[in-house]
Amino acid sequence: MLDAVHQPRFIDRSVPHIHATLLDENLYYGSVSTFYRILRSVNEVGDRRDQATRPAYAKPELCATGPNQVYAWDITKLHGPQKWTYFCVPQSTEGEFIMN
Repeated sequence: MLDAVHQPRFIDRSVPHIHATLLDENLYYGSVSTFYRILRSVNEVGDRRDQATRPAYAKPELCATGPNQVYAWDITKLHGPQKWTYFCVPQSTEGEFIMN
């Protein structure tokens, strides 16, 4: 039965799919639970597909070599004369507030 499951056409198929395909070809090796039991005994139960690996995320780093090159901001929600007011404060990375 392991030879049937290890065929290249079943490399990324689930156990019920393999069982149904073999039944369509008039080959009966056992029930689906038997397939699972035998595959579990050889540690092959689980996802049979190759898993994609995600590339490592590099956090962007901002480097200013002089003033007014890199900016940050803070948005604050304030209760004001209207229901809510959003207050945005731009700031350079040097720590100085930008006022226009």
